[in-house]
Amino acid sequence: MFTPVKLGNTTLPPEVLKADKKSCKRYGPCGVGEQALYLNSFFIDRRYYVALESVRRVFKRVAMSKGGFTGKGAFGSIPYLVVELDDGSQKQCNFKHEEDVDLLLAHMARVCPDIPRHSVEAERRLREKAEREAKEEDERKSKEALAEKFKLTKDDSSDSSEASDVAETEDTEDGTSERDSE
Repeated sequence: MFTPVKLGNTTLPPEVLKADKKSCKRYGPCGVGEQALYLNSFFIDRRYYVALESVRRVFKRVAMSKGGFTGKGAFGSIPYLVVELDDGSQKQCNFKHEEDVDLLLAHMARVCPDIPRHSVEAERRLREKAEREAKEEDERKSKEALAEKFKLTKDDSSDSSEASDVAETEDTEDGTSERDSE
């Protein structure tokens, strides 16, 4: 068993590292332990480790293949796990199956909910989308409020005309209607 190589600024003691790597939850070539996130090199699974307190951001990136240099062939997606470290560097790990990346990110959400799981650009787009949806919701509510106000004013004007008709036909104290006494 290889001893994982440290990435980031935080170092774990060898005995803690060995026990944590052995008990880590494996997702494709990477893994998540209680103390660290284990990342692959190109050929060796879980070759590197990053202490969880050194992880600043972890997210999925999907690249599309172009069928090689000829431009012919099958097109497919290549999923990556990207980890931003506390020293500002990034480590990108390729996966065979996109579901493994999704499962790892879901597990990271449970273990470390305070670590962002979207890229900075994706967070900006999500924030813009939420603002746009909130603005559209406000516009829809204001249109509904105006329509309700118009409906109420229309109902009030028809109620007042009905009330005047009722007032004209009310009976007097002697049992005859006001119209009869005129």
